[in-house]
Amino acid sequence: MDAKQDSKKIVWPILFTTLSRKEKEEDFMAMKGCKLPQRPNKRAKMIQRTVLVKIAVILTTTSNGQT
Repeated sequence: MDAKQDSKKIVWPILFTTLSRKEKEEDFMAMKGCKLPQRPNKRAKMIQRTVLVKIAVILTTTSNGQT
């Protein structure tokens, strides 16, 4: 019975679509009731530093492992 169920499973294709700026604005307006911000908010300095340090550590450890 399990073999029959496995063969009947539907495999959906993965679709990637990009939305235009206009479509994004319309969706944002429908959800929030205001316009899409013109630029993203900045991270706090402390958070940005920790993110950069973590990325640097990851890059140095992976580059050291390859040599």
